[in-house]
Amino acid sequence: MASAISWWLVVVLVLGCLIYLHWSDGQRRSRLPPGPRPIAFIGNLLDFPAPGDIEYRRWLQHKDRYGPISSVTTLGQTTIIVHDQVAAHEILTINATKTSGRPRLPFANKLCGYESITSCKGDTASLRLHQKLLGNGLGTPEAVANFRGILEREVHLQLLRVLDKGGWLEQFRETVAGSILRIAYGYVIERNEPDPLVSLMEKSKSEFLESTMSMAWAVDMFPILLYLPILAPRVNFRGRARECRSTLHSTANMPYQWVRHRMAHSNHRSSYVSKLIQSELRPDTYDAMEKEQAIMWTAAGLYGAASDSILSNLAAFTLAMALHPEVQTRAQEEIDRVVGTLRLPTFADRANLPYINALVKEALRWWTTAPLGFPHVVDESFNYNHLHFPKGAHIITNVWWFSHNPAVYTDPELFEPERFLGSWNEPDPSAWVFGYGRRICPGRLYADSSLYINIVLCLACFDIQKAVGEDGRRIFVDARPKPGVWSYPEDFKFQVKPRSAHHVALIREARLRHPAEPSDGPSFVEVSQEDGNNRMV
Repeated sequence: MASAISWWLVVVLVLGCLIYLHWSDGQRRSRLPPGPRPIAFIGNLLDFPAPGDIEYRRWLQHKDRYGPISSVTTLGQTTIIVHDQVAAHEILTINATKTSGRPRLPFANKLCGYESITSCKGDTASLRLHQKLLGNGLGTPEAVANFRGILEREVHLQLLRVLDKGGWLEQFRETVAGSILRIAYGYVIERNEPDPLVSLMEKSKSEFLESTMSMAWAVDMFPILLYLPILAPRVNFRGRARECRSTLHSTANMPYQWVRHRMAHSNHRSSYVSKLIQSELRPDTYDAMEKEQAIMWTAAGLYGAASDSILSNLAAFTLAMALHPEVQTRAQEEIDRVVGTLRLPTFADRANLPYINALVKEALRWWTTAPLGFPHVVDESFNYNHLHFPKGAHIITNVWWFSHNPAVYTDPELFEPERFLGSWNEPDPSAWVFGYGRRICPGRLYADSSLYINIVLCLACFDIQKAVGEDGRRIFVDARPKPGVWSYPEDFKFQVKPRSAHHVALIREARLRHPAEPSDGPSFVEVSQEDGNNRMV
């Protein structure tokens, strides 16, 4: 009997919320940016992309129907979609004090704890401390220059693995993981079997994507469920949240404690974490604990933030080279002319490789890794060009359109690095692909350096071509994206071959320059077991 009454109470509360939200939607609708007419009670729920849709394409239909700024509202939550790059800059950068929040997702942020990660934090003093630390550790040319040796080493080892094992895209994944964890923690990954820290990071990344999936959790649409313990036996979201929270805390705490342990024994490698511990932490200061937590959590977010974006770019670069052999040929001609054939290119050559630099920009533009960026939230209501942006509204920008607008880019569907050279002089896409205002990506210089060294070394040593079928003909390659927050190309057939026997010899010389290092996996597991998974959190 009590259970039946409790469920009737929930039904009444939910219906009451729906009626209020429907009434309030009508009150606000006339002042919002234009959009489709809402349906009673559910609003514009049916106007959102369906599962499996390519989201940016769905929102492009709104641009054609309602103009460069449109809106939809569902269950009281307004989402504003921006298809104008100038407007996006003015809204998110010039008005950054009002538009730098993040979505308040009860499941992901409150229950799972992802609000501790930099990318999920609201526009608070804690966020600014995170940004300061990331800026000092990764956000300057001087900081990134300190990590160039790590990036070059990892890509040299990648070229060797491609020769010995194949698996072009799989080797990119190992390179990205090895680079990020070496830079963040001074950690050397296991090369011949699954690495414990990489496995932990990948698990946490997967759970993050699950937890932040749009409309996947009832508590995100009806936050009142957080405060109805009577439903606990019937609703399993709390159990899943505890699992995700445990993984997240292990991801943050375990590698941080490993670095602390190594520093205490004076056998650590220089890293983002160790440098900030040495430069920022003073035990006798009032904010020592706050800074220590900030160092730990900013480091924890680096793997998830960098791995997917860089891997998506490198997969798209491979696709572009298979589709456009003439671009590959011109890039290789520049490398051979500037660097010669007696050594491999380095960061020191970059200033003398204008076509390679243009190719890096075109890789960022042609395949937008995060086509809709990441949502901002309006923290203070304001008007822009007579349109009302209410407090709490989500703002998404169609970054894909900014990079493919034919009014801005000539033949935007083509991969043409020339657009950034000479008389073409088309806009650098880094003005928007790395975000806006206070939420701009703090690792953008690292991402740029990582793309450059991967691209220039791969092109120096290998030819990337369409695969050949049984009939002896090149297999058709279709440049289609997979759905999701991160845009990966659909699986495509290609082949990679060394450019010559001489290039094979150059690659094998890397084994002499970069002798094998023992993995830190065993010591990581040992320290983690000693300290416990969640001692700091």
